[in-house]
Amino acid sequence: MRRPRSVAISSRPSPRCAAPANTSLALTGAVTRLCYQTRSLKRLRMERWRLWIRFLVAAISGCLSEMPAKVILDQTYIRQRVTVTPSGCWEWVGATLMHGYGHCGVRINGKLTMLLPHRLAYEFWKGTIASGLQIDHLCKNRLCANPEHLEAVTPKENQQRGPRAMQTACIHGHAFTAGNTYVASNGTRHCKACSRNRAALRKAG
Repeated sequence: MRRPRSVAISSRPSPRCAAPANTSLALTGAVTRLCYQTRSLKRLRMERWRLWIRFLVAAISGCLSEMPAKVILDQTYIRQRVTVTPSGCWEWVGATLMHGYGHCGVRINGKLTMLLPHRLAYEFWKGTIASGLQIDHLCKNRLCANPEHLEAVTPKENQQRGPRAMQTACIHGHAFTAGNTYVASNGTRHCKACSRNRAALRKAG
């Protein structure tokens, strides 16, 4: 009888079936690169959003030309941004507020700050504005930044000098006589007849 041939069985896997030794390392490297790319993309998007928000803020303030450079606040800053009228007013040519006053946006310690040119001009030429005082335009031109046309007054006096102080009657036609006028603590005038009418309406309703 023939003796059966012994078959040697190797414990090594076949080269065709064996996985490469560096497969796990390659997979780990790919995942790591993907994580870094994702984080970089997030950072890039966040930076774009920050730049876009900064652009919108600067566009609203009307001071895009002042953003990249450092602005030195001095008398020259005012002179370069005004035009002199025949009446002597230094009219602000920059951005304006809805009430007619000029305003500007400058970076102070890296933060965009809104300032009023006529208050800056007063401080540059006449000195610090005392706490609680307002700047009155003697020329009645709200865009004017000429320090000779500006005066620091109390809020009450500023109200009394305003255009409403020139009115001789309220919006309902009642005359601002001594007996029909109430002057508030801030200097504004109120019609007593209108106040009585409003009180009567509240009582009836």
